[in-house]
Amino acid sequence: MAEKLEPAALTWEAGTVLRSVQFGDIYFSDSDGLAETTHVFLNGNDLAARFCALGSEPSEAVFTIGELGFGTGLNILAAWQAWQARGHDKGHLHLFSIEGIPLHTDDFAKAQTKITENWQELAPLCLQLQALYPPLVPGFHTLRLADDVTLVLAFGDVSTLLPAMTARTDAWFLDGFSPAANPAMWSEDVMREIARLSTDGATLATFTVAGIVRRGLVARGFSVEKRPGFGRKREMLSGRLEHPHPSPVGSASWYSTEHLTRSKGRNVTIIGAGIAGASLAWHLKRAGYDVTVYDKQGVASGASGNPAGLVLPRLDLGHTQAARFYLTAWLYTVSLIRDLERAVHEQILLSKGELRLSLTAEDMAKITGLEEENLLPEIYMEFVSTPAAAAISEQRLSVPEEARHMLIKDGGTVDPRRFVYALLQSIPIHQGTLLSYVPASTGAPVRVQIETPDGNISLNTDILMIATSSEANAFLEQPYLGASLGQLDVIDKAPPPRAITFGPYAAPAGQHTVIGATYENISVERLPETSSARTAENIAAIDAVLKGFARGTPLIRSRASTRCVTVDQHPVAGPLPDWEFFKTAYDGLKRGERHIYKPAEYQNGVYLLTGLGSRGLVTAPYCAHLVSALISGAPGPGPSDFTNLIHPARFFIRAVKRNAHF
Repeated sequence: MAEKLEPAALTWEAGTVLRSVQFGDIYFSDSDGLAETTHVFLNGNDLAARFCALGSEPSEAVFTIGELGFGTGLNILAAWQAWQARGHDKGHLHLFSIEGIPLHTDDFAKAQTKITENWQELAPLCLQLQALYPPLVPGFHTLRLADDVTLVLAFGDVSTLLPAMTARTDAWFLDGFSPAANPAMWSEDVMREIARLSTDGATLATFTVAGIVRRGLVARGFSVEKRPGFGRKREMLSGRLEHPHPSPVGSASWYSTEHLTRSKGRNVTIIGAGIAGASLAWHLKRAGYDVTVYDKQGVASGASGNPAGLVLPRLDLGHTQAARFYLTAWLYTVSLIRDLERAVHEQILLSKGELRLSLTAEDMAKITGLEEENLLPEIYMEFVSTPAAAAISEQRLSVPEEARHMLIKDGGTVDPRRFVYALLQSIPIHQGTLLSYVPASTGAPVRVQIETPDGNISLNTDILMIATSSEANAFLEQPYLGASLGQLDVIDKAPPPRAITFGPYAAPAGQHTVIGATYENISVERLPETSSARTAENIAAIDAVLKGFARGTPLIRSRASTRCVTVDQHPVAGPLPDWEFFKTAYDGLKRGERHIYKPAEYQNGVYLLTGLGSRGLVTAPYCAHLVSALISGAPGPGPSDFTNLIHPARFFIRAVKRNAHF
């Protein structure tokens, strides 16, 4: 993730024309901005006719628009409006837009007000876009504009973000500031990435006819033509990808999805009704699939059934791949919870925020580093001293007086069961255990055997999602999933105003407080059970920092559950590899051979989401979003290295490189 973003410097000329100070170019004028957008970008890509011609199957009904230069969002608003007017309700519009110097939240709100004043027909869309506009955090932000419209808005340098994108783009809005003012937006590298991310026959439109742009597009396989421009601009440019160039083979072919076969059917069977399965169900249903869920014990029977759970960010020093992944996942899940609460009219978030205490010199050094790195804007995170922390928590704290702590202002404590049930609304759920499956083959679906209380059943499905915990080991080439037993306890104590964490935690659970949680590595076959010894462990851990908080307080109940964990403590999500192919294709890695390896091959129609550990409530929704995008062909909601981080083949590849055997 890049350093802290600086917002765009703007001027309003005569109160009507919005101009960039950095580039000396305008965003739009109030007299003809929407008409120009319609002429150049919508008509230049023939969007009205193409929207009308979409098919009905999920894989046929995805239309993706890519944009360089989000600005005020006017182009996105116009495309959204055209989508609404397409004359049918089929399909899903996916948009992704990259903005290197985004508008500050206040300036964006002012721009939306101006758009609304000028074009009343866009007013409802402006209100929705403004409500979802993210804070200036670098990276990828998913905005669910409507049930059938999703925008991935990426803040940062186009030369960094575009190569990290995964998408199959049907149309492009090339709307960066002019090549003379902003040459980096129109470089050869950018043109190459535009071609890489385009479907065969993808179109583009732009206001500029500069020679450097025409030559760059032609060199990448586009045919281009000049068309009449708008207003005082005599000409514009439109193009079509006629001669696709082969995608370059990456250095990690074993994570490639180039050979991933996407099913054309719409039936999805999900095994597991915890937070993992529920997250997959919600995202795939929203993508247009018919979803059925099976679970051997019912909805939220494992850790997802705890009386309270934490949706809090994992904040790491340094802009590492893992740090970016967990921060993006947290921001995404916080946004999703807000949407779900509005949709189901029920409170999922029991309390907002977290007070994260620092107890040791190492803790304090990390807090200082996080403060210096500016990972999150002030609306999300504040740093407080020990006296302030004591006042915020309303507790006597046994912590160093000189310590600095973090106050996280969003996310917080959720009711996991409500979260899961909100995700599973109106989705059929049955009791059953996966016994076996046969991957899809040419013209045939995935064949599945399920054990139910009434006997074994066989069914066919286009897509099988395995979202169980450590039992998923039975379907993997290597047993890389382990188990950790965790116990939490609910005590008869008025809850703190927000979660207080310092390794252990005390968090609101209705009118009571939940404390925990223990960690104990166990065998995957062992059933979780509560014990008084673990209760005593939780009480002692809390009282060591929150003086007199838990000891002597009546115990209401205890709950133990099993976390599914991995060696590297990251989730496992993605298509299930064809292990026989992997053993043959990548055998040279044992001998350190360096050459171009074949792209990965997978078990057709079979996907996995498991290994969530203690952060499943944060990571499951975002992992499900990543997997759903792979299945549907939607733009990836994060950089490609995120899918590598959680790829199901990563342990196999690491072991082969160490010359290990399975």
